[in-house]
Amino acid sequence: MRIAIIDIGSNAVRCVVYSDTQIGGYEVYHEKFKLDANNLVVGDKINTKHSFYSIIKRFLDMANKLKVGQIKCVATATFRNNPKSQEVCDDFFQKFGINIEIISGTQEAFLSSCGLLMGSAHCKGIIADLGGGSLEIAEVKSHKIPKLTSLALGTRILSQIENLNIDYITEHIKTNASDLINNNIIKGKLYLIGGGFRVIAREYIKHTKYPLYNLHNLEIPKENLLNYIHYLNTTSAHIFGSSRKNDSFSILVLQSLINIFEPDTIAISNYGLKEGVRFTSIPQEERYKDVIFERCKRFIKYEEGSIDLEGYSALVSQALIASQDETYDLNDIIKLALMFLHFKKYVDRNFLSSFLSSTVLMIDIPFTHKQRASLALILSNSFGGKASKYVSNLADKILGPKFRHNSLIIAYMINILLILDGPELSSKCEVSLKIKDNKLIFDMPNTLPYSLYSCINKELKLIEQIRKTLLAID
Repeated sequence: MRIAIIDIGSNAVRCVVYSDTQIGGYEVYHEKFKLDANNLVVGDKINTKHSFYSIIKRFLDMANKLKVGQIKCVATATFRNNPKSQEVCDDFFQKFGINIEIISGTQEAFLSSCGLLMGSAHCKGIIADLGGGSLEIAEVKSHKIPKLTSLALGTRILSQIENLNIDYITEHIKTNASDLINNNIIKGKLYLIGGGFRVIAREYIKHTKYPLYNLHNLEIPKENLLNYIHYLNTTSAHIFGSSRKNDSFSILVLQSLINIFEPDTIAISNYGLKEGVRFTSIPQEERYKDVIFERCKRFIKYEEGSIDLEGYSALVSQALIASQDETYDLNDIIKLALMFLHFKKYVDRNFLSSFLSSTVLMIDIPFTHKQRASLALILSNSFGGKASKYVSNLADKILGPKFRHNSLIIAYMINILLILDGPELSSKCEVSLKIKDNKLIFDMPNTLPYSLYSCINKELKLIEQIRKTLLAID
């Protein structure tokens, strides 16, 4: 069953239709319109000629064309702060038969946190979701949301304060979010949600010539971001395309959050309120699945059990030289790379490696940037391919030397497995591997042609050279 989510914010209204209620479902339709919902009520009367009504009519027409089975409509700060909003909701229900749920500030903070947890694995830190009417702050750790709050610090509210400065914002947060600050033992990441923060991140990518253009899961070291904010504050750069005054609200809030919570890293998330609403709408058993693997299965049309992911992953990981944390991340990457092998049957073999690596970099699946760079490097070095200059530079800048070297080992190991077990691998991995004095020894069949022995030995030499380099680094 397709589900539509309509999100009525202070600055915009959007509608997203998802293919179904499973966590691997994808967006079928996504449209957003700028909107000033404050003008819905003029004096004591509802402004029935407001563009809000034509926009909603557009959304409902699309939902009907797409055969949507369920529509959920939520409204945030602009509605909950307007005493006439219930009249608007009643009028809306009479006209369209759809109920608008006006969510509280704490509900909004909770749903935004759920959205983040859905799109970013292993979250641990502070979430800040900045909108036009409010700022939601929450703590997340171990897939739990122990503390959250909502503050009247939206960009529209801040625009009405004369002589606004960072001290005002900082004091407001410290006074009204004291539980989050006083008990905050997490100094790891600050996760940013909201259009104003995304604009800053997008311009940061351009300014620093960061090699990957995906905003979601972009991670910026604190000092790097503070240096960029200093640049914005000391130049006439207009990142919002209008005026320095409009730029300053999101920047001031961001500076204040960094000063208060002292994160090591700032992370950007495209997943927020609408994903949180969707998360609470999917069946309980779906919520515990890994969204990245489920989305990949859908995209690749992967047949469950067609490849022994656990067996091959365990075999490949034997050749790696990595810490426990790195091995955990690399094991996921091995499985994802093996799954992408199934996609090759849809692609001209002459373009296979470059197609797969480009797809991983562009596809709308919530990979981390490290996963994207590693998978691009692995897939571009598979099937006899070679990484482009762009992919090589990307891996150098994002992965670091150890992770980059281990990614290359994965690529060369996969090339060997494709020779030994065939182009589609097997539902049960029966290849055996021994490592002695840094020499990798495969149990190879006697029927293998000499030319293929040579190919395998070439890959083995590359792996052994990389392992020597990694041992020297350790």
